[in-house]
Amino acid sequence: MTISLLDVNDNAPEFERRMYSVSVSEATPVGTSVGRVYATSRDIGINADISYTIVDAVTQDFDINSKTGT
Repeated sequence: MTISLLDVNDNAPEFERRMYSVSVSEATPVGTSVGRVYATSRDIGINADISYTIVDAVTQDFDINSKTGT
């Protein structure tokens, strides 16, 4: 899957890690948190707000919290 990070200002957001990887058992109950991505922005005010979205997902089995990245 690809995660898109949007920012409408002059400083690009920076991810906490270069790459994220998780393994999930098929027996994991629906609704279980299995990972978290995290980025920061050097901007201030509303321009520092970051929104997380899953794009080009190969399955609909995952969801992401747009505010927390979980």
